[in-house]
Amino acid sequence: MGQRSSTATVVAIVQAFLEERSWKQASLARRIEIAVPALRKRLEELQAYGFPLEREEDHPHVWWSVPKSWFPGAVVFKDAEVGELLRLARLPKSRSRDQVLESILRQLPARGDMAALVGTAIVPPDASGPSERYQSVLEDAAAQRIAVRVRYFSAGRGAEGARHLSVHRVVIGPPARIIATCHRSGTLKWFRIDNVFEARLDEHEPFRPAAPADVATFHDASLDGFHQDGPCRGLVVLRSRSGGALGRAQSLAGHAARRDRRRHPRHRRDDGHLASGPVPRRARRGRAT
Repeated sequence: MGQRSSTATVVAIVQAFLEERSWKQASLARRIEIAVPALRKRLEELQAYGFPLEREEDHPHVWWSVPKSWFPGAVVFKDAEVGELLRLARLPKSRSRDQVLESILRQLPARGDMAALVGTAIVPPDASGPSERYQSVLEDAAAQRIAVRVRYFSAGRGAEGARHLSVHRVVIGPPARIIATCHRSGTLKWFRIDNVFEARLDEHEPFRPAAPADVATFHDASLDGFHQDGPCRGLVVLRSRSGGALGRAQSLAGHAARRDRRRHPRHRRDDGHLASGPVPRRARRGRAT
């Protein structure tokens, strides 16, 4: 058998598994024109580097196989799954969304009907612009666990400034927000992506991890992107079809007052003034006599 370089051997192995998904070790060695020990060494190296090879012994033979759905540098989908892939058309318009859909449609035999469906029958929200680009950076920061440096407009302070964030969760809106550890305060905070004016990964800044349970608790305890430690105070306006907000609020207030009077009847104190609340023991004895 002739001598082959390592690269040529690997290419021949990949080509062989594209033709057949399973090979006897001896048959594959003859197919590639290489000795069995050298072939076994290359196969084990590919397996160690993540190549989806499976080894099975059936004495006296050794079989090497790859999954039926394996294809190098690509993902294979069944016909029934293509329709679900086109649900990507629901996503907000963006350059990456359009590129993925175009790649899918290009491979379909009935491209005309599908292109019409995606192009006109499904109208997605528009999310083009700088926020789209920054959202991708923030998603990469969360996936790769790399700190990100942003220029952010704080509505609370009414000012824009630079800061580092460790992104833990991206919540698709509208509006899109992230939950991140702010490196200024060291606490979990909400940040609106449309208030981000610049974002880039910064591998020189250490990523600050957060426990998934803490992030989930923070998320669940928030209301529409707002989170506050301790009791939250605010104004609640109630509206009704008949009396409007004011009439409904007055009605509820009157009901609450009547309920309190029933629970705590008013009585006269020793100084002759009316008081509300439980009747003192002494007053109850006097009333009984």
